[in-house]
Amino acid sequence: MLAWAGLLLVCFVIGTAILNVTKAHCFEPIGNRFIVAVWLGVVILSVFFLGTSLIFPLSPTVGLAIAVSSVLLALRSSSTRTEITALCSTLSAKWFLGAITLELGVAALTSYKITWFDTGLYHFQTIQWLSQFGAVPGLALIHHRFGFTSSWFALAAPFNAGIFEARIGALLGGFVFLLALFQLLISLTHILKNQEKLEDWFVITFLLLCSPYLAKWKMALSTANDLPVIMITGVVAWTIIVISNKRIKTDNCSNMDATVIPLILSAGATTIKLTALPLLFISSLFYLCYPKQLSLQRIFVGCTVIVLLILPMLGHGTITSGCPLYPSSAICFDLSWSVGEEGAKAITEYTRSVNQSSTQISSNVNSGYWLLHWIEKERLATFLGVGSILSIIDIIRRLRNNYVRGYPYLLALGVLGIAFVMYGAPSLRFGLGYFCLLPAFLGALYCDQSSPSLLFSENKNAFHRGLITLLFLVWAIIVVTLTLIPSPFDSYENYSRSLFPQFFLPPKIERPNKLLLKQVNDVQYFMPKGNPRCWASELPCTPENPRGIRLRVPEKGIGAGFIRD
Repeated sequence: MLAWAGLLLVCFVIGTAILNVTKAHCFEPIGNRFIVAVWLGVVILSVFFLGTSLIFPLSPTVGLAIAVSSVLLALRSSSTRTEITALCSTLSAKWFLGAITLELGVAALTSYKITWFDTGLYHFQTIQWLSQFGAVPGLALIHHRFGFTSSWFALAAPFNAGIFEARIGALLGGFVFLLALFQLLISLTHILKNQEKLEDWFVITFLLLCSPYLAKWKMALSTANDLPVIMITGVVAWTIIVISNKRIKTDNCSNMDATVIPLILSAGATTIKLTALPLLFISSLFYLCYPKQLSLQRIFVGCTVIVLLILPMLGHGTITSGCPLYPSSAICFDLSWSVGEEGAKAITEYTRSVNQSSTQISSNVNSGYWLLHWIEKERLATFLGVGSILSIIDIIRRLRNNYVRGYPYLLALGVLGIAFVMYGAPSLRFGLGYFCLLPAFLGALYCDQSSPSLLFSENKNAFHRGLITLLFLVWAIIVVTLTLIPSPFDSYENYSRSLFPQFFLPPKIERPNKLLLKQVNDVQYFMPKGNPRCWASELPCTPENPRGIRLRVPEKGIGAGFIRD
């Protein structure tokens, strides 16, 4: 809870400065502005940390220095200081007590032992490498997954030290879940006060549709970087609805207006995971074409924003694997520590084949027969995919006479996102935000068009408010129950779960019971025996058998990296 409070403060200050620079005054009332500011701060701070890892290890001292410097830089703006002061003046004891109660509930749900498979496989090991050494040349030669660049792991790395070492696995997942609940409650408040707009309904339908899946998978209780991308997908769609359906007062000579907000969020999401590339593409089109006409100046500003944000990701990928967009083989440099173009292609094909056949490797990933098997195994994704197709038809029909500006961008985002995931790694976990987007938007349109004549009339009474509260409580009970039951992504070695959370310190990520000490040339490494997960083992640890590698600078040890023999 203390870490979340610090993150909220730092990210809110950074994001508020960006909102003032871009004159994004369309994000009102203050609750909406708070949410978008925090998300902007999250992606900017993550990128700052990832860029710093190219030079320094992400220790607590380094992380604190970056956070303080960012806040001080943001506070140089007088409008930012004024807005923060205005927000503080509106806070009441009731609001503060409600926020603390909500934080306490989320903290209790995320204070159990972490059993997420990929946390033990490579997520937490990557965080350890970043916190102890920063970006390490040739790290993908030890374990191919260590080459997967994510600013999400960089954001977690400075917290992994001292008494909190190996206890921060659910720190960021819980933070995202907390932000989602804040936004849900803000939109519900608008509805209960008869102040609802289309964007409020979209927030509610999107989160209600996504949250049962996320709770079932226990993503908040993990280091999974899929979770922030899923949530940012909804936030970007929400910002497009807000911006395109309000009259934006902008300087005709300025290209830094509110439409750059979705672009910043999307570029930041891309540094978290490459599954956000469709998000970046559609946000770029939105920035270039709405509401102004395409111009060379706008193209230049948009490209500059994207390059500045993704440059640390490209640099980190080049250092760890030799391929800036690893595991993509689109660009691979011939470096002494590079995995090479063929190595990157092999990883891409392996990932696609595993997800096409739902953990059963297909003999021919390009044959097309995998789709029938995938439909049988991925029934939830199939259901949402069919729902998305039907939603497109109904959305176009509904908006034929009642035009909602900006909706073509949402249709394009849903279609492109689903197509991208189905081609690259067809798993609902990687594309839940895209699969839920169009059904959620259709539900929002239905609620927005029906609310004056159905439940939310001008004569709204206590019964209506009670019904809303009851439905929300039922949803909360379902989410909590799904969070506490085993997940299909759990790793079950040494699996145990207490009925009660651990209140003072989260449970520690433990080392495997059996570790083998192995050596190749002058590289000594640990290998878990009996399972592929290293969890919090001493570095270097890998479930693979790396061959033909050496220390890059033997006298400096593993921190200086590895090269091919």
